[in-house]
Amino acid sequence: MKAFKGTMLLFAGLAMLTPVSVFAAEVLAEVNGETMTLEEFQSLAGEIKSAYPGLTLSDEQKEDLVNSWVKEEILAQEAAKQGLDRSTDAKYRIEESKRQVIARLLLEKDLLSKLTLKSITDQEVADFYDANKKQFKSADPRIHVRHILVKSEDQAKKISSELKKGGDFAKLAQQYSQDPGSKDKGGDLGYFSRGDMVPEFESAAFALKKNQISEPVKTQYGYHIIQLLEKKASETKSLDEVRDAIKAELLKRKRNQALDDYLAKLKASAHVVVNKDKLKDINF
Repeated sequence: MKAFKGTMLLFAGLAMLTPVSVFAAEVLAEVNGETMTLEEFQSLAGEIKSAYPGLTLSDEQKEDLVNSWVKEEILAQEAAKQGLDRSTDAKYRIEESKRQVIARLLLEKDLLSKLTLKSITDQEVADFYDANKKQFKSADPRIHVRHILVKSEDQAKKISSELKKGGDFAKLAQQYSQDPGSKDKGGDLGYFSRGDMVPEFESAAFALKKNQISEPVKTQYGYHIIQLLEKKASETKSLDEVRDAIKAELLKRKRNQALDDYLAKLKASAHVVVNKDKLKDINF
């Protein structure tokens, strides 16, 4: 995560930082007398860490965050010079931002600070893993094949006949194949999954058994003689490999559920009215 999504910043670092050593201890950056303090930095960094539980900011990411503030401050000062800060639109948006900020602070105080990665138990992680193993498959089945590609069916049949008599597949590929990408490698195409090859080739290749050689297969490129060298089944990642991802997912779910419950409780004691008829009259 280099550019931080979900923050109030507009840009991720583009300017070079002034060495911090020239500033007062609590000042990290300055633009025309306006400063970014350590406290302000910690507030912004805290918002990011809340969105990405368990994240530790690298030195580069910390510089990006400060540089983002610098860019935004430069633009804000220019906007103020043009009087945009006194516009009606600005007042509405500032109030909206204020509402969002204090709402966020409330959630951090009453919910987010209490629901952290540490609140996710090993048993919860194991239960989630057992119930969702299908989503932890590392890859679809793959096959390792080699082929000989020629233009005419007659030539393909002749090569096929030589192979049936014990001919060396790799040598025949080097001699006859017209696929420049695999010819010098004895026709070796490496590993493929379904969807990586043209349908006719794929269908024939996946139908083969290990070391079996196909009859000539016609595709848009010509005639192929295919040999299956190896077949690998899809694999499931171990619990240790996905533990952190599961914890992050469970934390997100717990927070969402806690938020729903919290809002329902507050809403039950609030007087809420929505003018649906007026909404229908609004055209955008």
